[in-house]
Amino acid sequence: VANMSDKRQESLRRLQDKKRIDIAKIPVDNALILGENGASKKVVVFTDPDCPFCGQLHQTMKQIVAKRKDVSFYIKFFPLNFHKDAYWKSKSIVCNKSMKMLEDNFEKKEILKTECATEEIDSSMKLAASFGITGTPALILPDGRLREGAIPEVELTDLIDGKK
Repeated sequence: VANMSDKRQESLRRLQDKKRIDIAKIPVDNALILGENGASKKVVVFTDPDCPFCGQLHQTMKQIVAKRKDVSFYIKFFPLNFHKDAYWKSKSIVCNKSMKMLEDNFEKKEILKTECATEEIDSSMKLAASFGITGTPALILPDGRLREGAIPEVELTDLIDGKK
């Protein structure tokens, strides 16, 4: 039975991989950037400040950019509605353009509620939905493939480099 499930997952992944997302068409002007601004390999990450797997993935991303200057992560927000504080936290982080606030939040530190006029969160949520993203974290790899979940460092590096 486990084998059937694995094969089904594998064929779903192959189907999903055929449907590439043009990463160049994703607006990243308001994204938080982890890594070098002009890095040759860009990964767009949809995150939720109250998602524990997003916090795990964030640590993995930090490990990768510490070793690799050619990789950067563009962080966009996709607060899930069952995380009651995720929307205001996302908005506060975007209003302050603050990676530190996001990281403090992932470390369970309190962050300041900030208001500003921004459509960034709503636009980002609509964009994620248009790609068929329903959960976080979700990554769009440099080659346009979509992956979801907290991916371990070696696997994520291989995916970014197109080895997987």
